[in-house]
Amino acid sequence: MKTTVKLTGLTAPVIRMWENRYGWPSPRRLDNGYRIYSEDQIEDLKLAGALVKAGTPVSQLVDGKGGINLPRPKKPLKRPILSLAHKVPLPSRAEALKVRDLLLDGFHCQDAGKVLLALAQALTLHPSDRAPACFAPACAALVDLQIEGKALDKQEKIIAALDLAMGGGQVVQETMGTFLQYVVIKNEAQAQ
Repeated sequence: MKTTVKLTGLTAPVIRMWENRYGWPSPRRLDNGYRIYSEDQIEDLKLAGALVKAGTPVSQLVDGKGGINLPRPKKPLKRPILSLAHKVPLPSRAEALKVRDLLLDGFHCQDAGKVLLALAQALTLHPSDRAPACFAPACAALVDLQIEGKALDKQEKIIAALDLAMGGGQVVQETMGTFLQYVVIKNEAQAQ
C-alpha cells in the first residue's frame, strides 16, 4: 500500500474506501493480508485520482462489478514517415495513382499483404506506368524503412515481386542503393 500511495498520489484511506464501497481496485493479497497492486492497477488509480480531483465522481468511473471505465488517451500509431517515398513524382494516370496510394498505404501500415496486393495490381498497368506507380515509390519506401531501422514481414517476397513487375533482374537492390546514395548526399549537403 505504501508504494501504491507514493506512485499514485492517493491516500491509503481513499484507496481502501474505493475498494470497500465500489469493489475497485481489487488487488491481489498476500497471505499476511498485504495488498499487491499490478502496474495496470496503479496506472488506473493515477488516472482515476486525476479525474476525481478534476471533479468527476468516482461513482461514475466504476461499473459496480469491481471494474472501472476510464477514458483512455489514444496512443498515436507509430507509422513510418516515408519521406523519400512521398517525393517520388506522381504517375499521370488515375489507375496508376490508385495503385500507388494502395502501395504507400501498405508501407505506412506496415502491411505486407497490402503491398503485395498493390504490386499484383501493378501488373495490370501499362508498363510505362509501373515505375512511377509502384517501382520507384516502393524502392524509396524500402529505403525509408531501412533508414528508420524497420523492415516489413515478407520483405524478400516484396523485392522479388518488384523485380518481377519490372521484368526481372536485380533492379530493386540497385535502385534502393541509388536512393540510399541520394539520402547520404542530401544529408551531407545539409550538414555543410
